[in-house]
Formats: sequence, C-alpha cells, structure tokens
Amino acid sequence: RRARRAYLACIWLPLALGLAIALGGNPWALLVLLLLLPAVLLSLPILAQAQGMLLVAVLKGTGMYELGYGVLLAVGLVLGSS
Repeated sequence: RRARRAYLACIWLPLALGLAIALGGNPWALLVLLLLLPAVLLSLPILAQAQGMLLVAVLKGTGMYELGYGVLLAVGLVLGSS
C-alpha cells in the first residue's frame, strides 16, 4: 500500500514542480502539464489495485512518462532562459 502511494507521488509531484517553476517566473515550464493525461492513465491501474503482469504496462508507461517529463522540462527551461 505504501509502495502504491510512493509511486503516485513520483508521478504527480514532478507535475506540481513544473507548476511551481512556472509560477516562479518561467511559464514555459508549463509544458510538463502536457503529461496530465498520461499521469492519469498511469495512476488508474495503481488506484484499482492492479497486480502482477498488469503492472508491466504501467512500468513501460512510467519509463516513457519520465523521458517525456525530462524532455519537456528541459525544453521549457531553455525557452524560459532566452
């Protein structure tokens, strides 16, 4: 149960960080909010208590989510520093 909460925090806290950066003066950081739908889709199986092989797709999606977050945040920070 705690692992599921930790996973959800790892999905949602980075989006909150992007929002905080945007409110701090770099609106380009809002690019990370393009990942809202993937965050919801990754969270649903966790909230539904999926187990075993059903979590393999979540793991794959999490890797793509993290990659997308890194790229979008980097682009937002570069554009905001121009």
